[in-house]
Amino acid sequence: MGKWAKYARKHQKERENNEDFKDWLTSSSENKGDGTDMAYCKVCDCKLRPHLQDLKLHTIRNKHVENIKRMKLAAVTKPIDSHFKPGPSKPTGMELKVVELRLAAHVAVHSSLSTADHLASLLASTFPESKVASGVTLGRTKCTALVSKVLGPTFREMLLEDIGEQPYSLIVDESTDISCEKELGVVVRYFSKRANDFLTRFLGLISITDASATGMFNELKSFLESCNLDLKRCVGIGTDGASVMCGRNHSLYSLMRDENPKLILAKCTCHSLHLACSEATAALPANIEFLVRECYNWFSCSPKRREQYRRIYSAINDCDPLKLISIANTRWLSVAAAVNRIIDQWSELRLHFGLVQNTERCYTARLLHEMFEEEKNHLYLLFAQPIIMEFDKVKRLFQSENPDPVKLFEDLELLVKSMLLRVALKEHAFPTAEWEKHLLHVRACNFGTVFLDALHNSTLSEEEKDQMLVRCRGYLVSCVKSLLKRLPSNLELFENFKFLRPCYVRDASFSTFHKVISMVTAPCSTSILESEYVSLQAMHSSLALSDNVSEFWRAVAKATNSVGEALFPNLSAMVFALLCLPASNAAVERVFSLVTVTKTDHRNKLTVRNLEMILHVRCGLKEYFGCCNNFKPSERFLEKFNSAVMYEV
Repeated sequence: MGKWAKYARKHQKERENNEDFKDWLTSSSENKGDGTDMAYCKVCDCKLRPHLQDLKLHTIRNKHVENIKRMKLAAVTKPIDSHFKPGPSKPTGMELKVVELRLAAHVAVHSSLSTADHLASLLASTFPESKVASGVTLGRTKCTALVSKVLGPTFREMLLEDIGEQPYSLIVDESTDISCEKELGVVVRYFSKRANDFLTRFLGLISITDASATGMFNELKSFLESCNLDLKRCVGIGTDGASVMCGRNHSLYSLMRDENPKLILAKCTCHSLHLACSEATAALPANIEFLVRECYNWFSCSPKRREQYRRIYSAINDCDPLKLISIANTRWLSVAAAVNRIIDQWSELRLHFGLVQNTERCYTARLLHEMFEEEKNHLYLLFAQPIIMEFDKVKRLFQSENPDPVKLFEDLELLVKSMLLRVALKEHAFPTAEWEKHLLHVRACNFGTVFLDALHNSTLSEEEKDQMLVRCRGYLVSCVKSLLKRLPSNLELFENFKFLRPCYVRDASFSTFHKVISMVTAPCSTSILESEYVSLQAMHSSLALSDNVSEFWRAVAKATNSVGEALFPNLSAMVFALLCLPASNAAVERVFSLVTVTKTDHRNKLTVRNLEMILHVRCGLKEYFGCCNNFKPSERFLEKFNSAVMYEV
């Protein structure tokens, strides 16, 4: 036995609280459970004599120091699984419905319904970690049901709620789609209290088998009844000039007028301008239109010819030429842009056809070369260009979304008067006068400075110049005749819209004003209307006046008394009804353009019902959300998202 063996010591518990030992010191009996009472180092996993000196020596040993460092590092280092956020919980059924509705809206606007078969699986494989993407189940059948039974009908309901009991006007036209189905497009124009503006919106697409006046009337009447729109609240109907639409004796308009005697006919002015300009072209040589049409056709299907012309044009101008424009039969006055483009590139085109007439060995090339070499053809185009541009300018005003109706028909009158002043004596240049008996001499007519200067500098003989001037005057006379013949028969009605202007309201008598608004059904007695009109004249100066008629009357409708009641509810309602009248057929033509884009050669099996709902989705998203990116389905969309509604036969 050693000298100090008999002095055996036990582990002292209080030493575990010592600053030097507290992180690692414990009793071996507590840690190992072996019944001994020695000191124990937790980080080195070893027993120690419970002598204070031994414990101090252990703290400075290299092994112990390294183990202490590892222990402290492990204490501040988080477990590896703590660096990852817990995965998203399984999406709820409502969240998946919102996603699928948004995807269906995107498909309806930007692609065909069959792409839905691949869209859901593409999202799931692209975002495998997303619970939402993997939970989406959207095939073509389900996507079609969402569009035709949920999205489309809901947007249609929102439109009909916005119309409410307001007066409205219809714009209708008939067309045949790519699958040879006849359809009647219906667009509604009304005052929206929600938007505080006059809106022109797509209402529906009606499949018709009988394109007669009676057949279309019966289908349209049934359609309006399904929309809960009273035909007697219809203020006007906008159509093209077809006799089946607006004929005097038996037409869609005459049958509707039998049900609603105050129905106003608004013939499409854009159609009239286009037909008037086209009809007058017969006064010019036929080869002018041939040149414009065939010049485009020469390049339209040949990259080689376009490249040859591009090289010639670039060598002269150091830039590439603008593409020539075709004369489209379905686009009003498309000849205006086509003529401008040819005049701008006349010299280059003449050079091109001069070079290719021999290399192409084509009769059309030789013919076009001869036409470009003919000085008269260039002069005729220079003469016709400003005339066609005037027609096109007014046409663009009429086909705009929400023009001022008063200024619109003033612009039309200005076109007629300016055309008359070109060929008739000033004192007789009026549509009602016998202007044809007071035509100016050909040398005194206003044919345009550019044309007259070019004619003066030309190499034509005086006799040829006189013959050309006679034909040009004949063109102008024909333009005026066609315009006057095709102007709306109720043009005086629209001319009276000027009495709705603020300046006339301030000074005109009620009897004059009443003649204008009496064209629509009054919601109250004449005495109440007169009382409101007198009050309006009294407070005229306090209203925020605007030269725009619709803006002025919107301000009138907002005027209230001390308790917040509208001051002029009946007066403003009648004016709003008049301002609902359409200016042209452009809105329904845009609908048929959408039909052409949607129902293509590869999608020719689309039913009229599905096609109509797709158009409702497109127009509804644009009106309420701007784009499918901003679409957030509300509760009314989600309520219809169920099997009972979606797959109802």
